[in-house]
Amino acid sequence: MGLKDYSFVRPQLLRLFQAKNNPPLVKYIDNFIKAGNQHGVDPRILITIANNESSLGKAYPPQTFNPFGYRGGTDSTINYLNAGFTSIPHAIDALTYRFVRPGTTQGYADFRINPTLELLQQAYNANPAERNIYLQNSADILPFFQD
Repeated sequence: MGLKDYSFVRPQLLRLFQAKNNPPLVKYIDNFIKAGNQHGVDPRILITIANNESSLGKAYPPQTFNPFGYRGGTDSTINYLNAGFTSIPHAIDALTYRFVRPGTTQGYADFRINPTLELLQQAYNANPAERNIYLQNSADILPFFQD
């Protein structure tokens, strides 16, 4: 397999998606687990981000393949389309790798050392005003990540 076997999270993700009325990202559970295994990153991280950004794929511009709220581009063209994703599986893999790729920002490096929700939001969310809302949303799904 890859760096780690995260197949143990499958039942947790299924419970979460079922409780959320099977949102669109339910069909990508295997992609989340595969990317997590390959890059050694817990798939629940990206699920947490997708819950905050798009209610697990219910609300995002579909042509962007980006239910994670990631924005790409230059300073004058930062938007969802510039993220360059060609499919949801591509976005899952690319953003999972972002947590471990060389040269990543200090926020991601800090999160790898101490993977807390607060540091996840600092790494991924550039807007401090939104962080408390996102932390609450994240806390709401944590019970599903228990065995």
